[in-house]
Amino acid sequence: MTRSFWAPPALVALGGLALIVSTGADWVTVAGRRAIGGVPVGEPISAPGTDFASTAIVAGMLAVVLAVLLAVLRRTVRRIVAAAAAAVGVSGVYLVVRGVAYAASQGPLTAAPWVALAAAVALVAGGGLAIASTASPRPRGRYVVPREQAGDDEWMLAATDEDEPTGSG
Repeated sequence: MTRSFWAPPALVALGGLALIVSTGADWVTVAGRRAIGGVPVGEPISAPGTDFASTAIVAGMLAVVLAVLLAVLRRTVRRIVAAAAAAVGVSGVYLVVRGVAYAASQGPLTAAPWVALAAAVALVAGGGLAIASTASPRPRGRYVVPREQAGDDEWMLAATDEDEPTGSG
């Protein structure tokens, strides 16, 4: 199997996993103060991406499942699954952008929302690449007989329908 066959499932799987992990990470971190025993103590207050784009995790999980299907399926069905992966990526981009807009109003953003956005874009790219790809694995070579050998007596014997005696009686 060629690299061009494995590139789309790998891109969709990695994008899905990155979307899951980055959505679970902290998107906003602000410095807060709290009094402990009458002494003000600074502490970071953070909010994970699940507070802003919780359904992006579902898109990431669905992308991982679609990546497995892309690796297993062939031809027209593979293109249908690839279109579904691209659609999941588009929905992931929408969810992350909407979540980033809300998170930005809550405080300074960390790198995690941008990783989530890149992961969602990778899903779109992987789905599009699989749709456009014509790569399909070739049949296994051990059952393919070259034309010049097809006329040999050995190959003709293997092709007969006669039962050979096994001697088991």
